[in-house]
Amino acid sequence: MENEKPKIPRKFYSKAFIPVLESKQRYLVCYGSRGSSKTFHIILKLLIESFAPKHRAIYYCRKNHETIRSTTFKDICFAIKMFGMKHYFEYSEVANSSMVVTNKITGHKIM
Repeated sequence: MENEKPKIPRKFYSKAFIPVLESKQRYLVCYGSRGSSKTFHIILKLLIESFAPKHRAIYYCRKNHETIRSTTFKDICFAIKMFGMKHYFEYSEVANSSMVVTNKITGHKIM
């Protein structure tokens, strides 16, 4: 699995978000209406970034911390499964888990 990086099929991302996925900027602000898949594409970007050879510290957050497990973390776990990337990542979905997703290849964490 060393030097292995998943290929994301084109059907999983919108052309409108390709600049987001390819961006090397430190901060990104994405605009769009509800249901425009902003969260989905940011999660995809985070998962892709976790394969970078250079060390990454990736943190995700929400204004309301109490809902992070039922929203953002749940969406990350769903995306990993949907993209067929479960064998690349280690995480636990139990109710009291740390909500940390670790890339098994690079060791980079998404917290």
